[in-house]
Amino acid sequence: MDEQVPQADISLAMAGVKVANAEIVPKSSSSGSLNRNIRSRLHILGVASLAGCMIGLAMTFPLQTNGAMLTRLMRGVHGLSDAVAVTSKPVNECLSASGFTGRVLLPAEAAYHESLQHNFRSQGVVGSKPMVMAEAVDVADVQRAVRCAQEAGLKVCARSGGGSFIGTSHCSVDPAMLLDLHQLKALSYDTVSGTVKLQMGLTVGQMLAGVDSQSNGEATLPAGICFGIGVGGFLLGGGMSPLDSMAGLLCDRLQEVQMVTASGELVKATKHERPDVMWAACGGGGQALGVVVSATLATFPTGMIGNSVCSRVSFDVHRAPEVFAVWQSLVQYKSHLRFEICARTGKVSIWGCVWQSCLDNLKSFSSKGGVNSSHDVVGNISATDLLEDLGFRLSETVRQHAGAKVEFLMQFNRFIDTQKFLGPSGKWGRHKAEASDEAALVNNQWYFARQRDTRSEKTMLTGPLSPWTNGFQQMVDLCGRGPGDGGWGVCTIIPVGRAVGRRASDETAFYWRSARHSIQFTVGDTATDA
Repeated sequence: MDEQVPQADISLAMAGVKVANAEIVPKSSSSGSLNRNIRSRLHILGVASLAGCMIGLAMTFPLQTNGAMLTRLMRGVHGLSDAVAVTSKPVNECLSASGFTGRVLLPAEAAYHESLQHNFRSQGVVGSKPMVMAEAVDVADVQRAVRCAQEAGLKVCARSGGGSFIGTSHCSVDPAMLLDLHQLKALSYDTVSGTVKLQMGLTVGQMLAGVDSQSNGEATLPAGICFGIGVGGFLLGGGMSPLDSMAGLLCDRLQEVQMVTASGELVKATKHERPDVMWAACGGGGQALGVVVSATLATFPTGMIGNSVCSRVSFDVHRAPEVFAVWQSLVQYKSHLRFEICARTGKVSIWGCVWQSCLDNLKSFSSKGGVNSSHDVVGNISATDLLEDLGFRLSETVRQHAGAKVEFLMQFNRFIDTQKFLGPSGKWGRHKAEASDEAALVNNQWYFARQRDTRSEKTMLTGPLSPWTNGFQQMVDLCGRGPGDGGWGVCTIIPVGRAVGRRASDETAFYWRSARHSIQFTVGDTATDA
């Protein structure tokens, strides 16, 4: 039987926010001792830990904070997580009588346990399992399920993609109903307004593919590169993306949400109608006020991005402080370049993409021949020249001895190809994704359900990180060792785009408007595949 790590409260001191993080570690896992110590080791950086997925900070939990934020969030609202007395009427009988058309799964059924595995945090979670699972096939089903849960005194936990690193869609604490939304996948793009209306059962990849297809490649959305993540958690939790330097958060593009309240009523919220719901829908998580079933968002025109020039340049790991110092000094506006330490390769890397609209303004880049498609050279410019154009100027000593190597350099004309390159089908920025749009983006509904041996921790940094401190050196050491030797598999420092900070910190429920970077520590399958 797997050994279980007790549920722990992570204090997010910088935000005054607490989340319950149920961390599950298989006893036989070589990374088990690492996972038990990940949060204790985060103190070396002087920051607090937060669960999330790659760029997508999937905070799909009821926000708990103090002062005006909490008052504004909860004023006059009876939330789905409020405790009520349990009635004697079985909830499955209520669902049957209500006309619920989807599947109803009970713990005695094999299908119940199969469905439970679709949650990223599914094996050995501390606490009880959901008393019932209800798989809605339409919005009316969601309303029926919520009413029956209220009648039976059950908490409602909505599941969009099952990828929550903190296990919020698992319902492992209170008597609860798991309300599965993954069959709600409608998406409609309006060519006149440039908006898209979509349901919360879509994955991020399905959303990106749908918008690209219906707009003929002329529109996209700022969404993360973990394509199997459900839109519901990513959108409502304040997920970030490679485009956040230009387009902000996905939830910043919200025009309208439709939500089923705790009483089962379907309501609409805009910035003029129920503005408090709109405030909470951007970063407050998906289960504080009700079940959001659909949203309307303003898309982002791909014409403002242009072609993408994507690259990966690696350096010897012992040069990590110098390389990081120069990377951190970059002002990234129309680009998304990450700093990464990989135990498997023993290298530090700068990887990501620069948008053509940025390159057009670089005189030195234009003078070297512009952009032509090639694997190793773009026009007459190498990846190191490209980085120098952007301000990445290594000292002569580091340039001669850092072991710099261009691992990948290519131009993508379709932005959807750029997104595929950055995601799992491109091995996180290591090669061109040869898979079709459908294979890379659409057919990965339960991607994270297959990654149970992967563990990630994410933290946000509100200020610069000094590479000359003992803490940074310890991080490099742990990341370079790998999970088999008591370290991490991949450590990635990700820039938070400038457009994220254009809105005031109290304008939405998303707290991290002033953050400088996010850091993700990963062990397990994803690290092995990286």
